[in-house]
Amino acid sequence: TAMFIKKNYGIPYVVTEHFSGFARKLLKKEDIDFSKKIYKNADRRISVSENFSKLLYNITGYNFIFIPNMIDCSFFSFDSNYKYKKNNEFIFLSIASLDVNKNQNTLLEAFAEQFKNNKNIKLIIVGNGPLKNYLIDKSKQLNIEDQIIFFGSATREQVKLLYNSSDAFVLSSKYETFGVVLIEALSCGLPVIATKCGGPESIITNENVGELVAINKEQIGKAMLKVYKNYKKYDREYIRKYAIDNFSNSVVVAKLIKIYEDVIS
Repeated sequence: TAMFIKKNYGIPYVVTEHFSGFARKLLKKEDIDFSKKIYKNADRRISVSENFSKLLYNITGYNFIFIPNMIDCSFFSFDSNYKYKKNNEFIFLSIASLDVNKNQNTLLEAFAEQFKNNKNIKLIIVGNGPLKNYLIDKSKQLNIEDQIIFFGSATREQVKLLYNSSDAFVLSSKYETFGVVLIEALSCGLPVIATKCGGPESIITNENVGELVAINKEQIGKAMLKVYKNYKKYDREYIRKYAIDNFSNSVVVAKLIKIYEDVIS
């Protein structure tokens, strides 16, 4: 439609690409060829992470501008009044679909390797998906079922409550074009741990906000242990400000407006 409008009426268009299928090799040749036509005729091309921009260039030959996703930081905020846990508990939180790409199997193994039998350390896994029963059985096989909470699906309000009731956030994915849950967690002041899976590298840019690790249980587990042992060094207000300065609606919208102004000028 955008190509038709541009061809017939001379109205420019901008493409923003989010689809992880490029990296996961889910597209057929004809799909990629059609995408190239769209990109070729676009006046600007945007992607949501630096690594994704590089990947799209390698696949299509077209340059993409990196502009991150945004969130409502006024909603996802740090509220010190949220206390829905025992004072001596340390809670890791993970929010994602329960599937192969989100890689909770490796997360459970990492957690068991570092925290098995430490009953004061919990992992809350939020989400549903095809691997739910498998992951529940896996937690039993690892003898950590008393430390794992499978929350199921959560509303937006419940998600905010969970961020504020937790101590750290973990994303164990094999591939992400971005990782919105990471910036939601940061906006609530949580230090984050994420695998180097594409998107998180454009989010976790300094060690004051979290840890980037390889996609394996050893590195994920070591990072979780590091955050747990050094938790007092993290400043939740600093982490929240980092999120606001980089991913708030006003900051990202300003970048988008500039691009659209450049296109129509």
